[in-house]
Amino acid sequence: MRVWSASLKITFFVNSIIGYVGNPAALYTRALANGLAVLGNDIRVVEERQNEPLARTLRATGAAASRHVYERFPLLRYSTYEQRSGGPLLEWLTREVSLIDVAVAVQGVDTELARWVANISREGLTRAFLAWDPDSIDEARASELELEKYDLLLSPAPVAGLPCLDVRPALAEQDLDDAIDRSLAGQLRDDLTDAIDAAARLERTLTAHAG
Repeated sequence: MRVWSASLKITFFVNSIIGYVGNPAALYTRALANGLAVLGNDIRVVEERQNEPLARTLRATGAAASRHVYERFPLLRYSTYEQRSGGPLLEWLTREVSLIDVAVAVQGVDTELARWVANISREGLTRAFLAWDPDSIDEARASELELEKYDLLLSPAPVAGLPCLDVRPALAEQDLDDAIDRSLAGQLRDDLTDAIDAAARLERTLTAHAG
């Protein structure tokens, strides 16, 4: 597998990457993020502290879900932030994206945060929105999220009639063994692909856009 000579600094803003119970997007996102990290990119994943998917998962699994991510996904830099809005949120987000190449807001993240990502303007920054469940985004929701302002929309299918780049869902190898109960995630998509292949395709897209 080819690794680009100049790695990308990418931050994923998510509702949760640990909280997978009732939230299959957490599994898809960490598979994609980990694949990008395996390819040599600098990947950070950020979620709000004490968010609902995480709380739901910890109630169902105890500390096992957190331990699984910390131990089995060492290439991912994971951090949390305190809930904030308005000016404080914008100030925090501006610092978060000041030194990265790509900011990815993943469907399910706080609406205000997604809107700020869409509206941040900085030379050299690519702003992407990743929708794992595009059918749940109608035109009104797309307008609320200001999806038309993003540089890239990433999804397995069109989102509210907007042009998207195809990103296939996958599961990481670390989530394919018995370390977690995948049935707790809910209905997983039946068109799963290889996580490294999906990451490599996205890496080429991001690199071409940055170039």
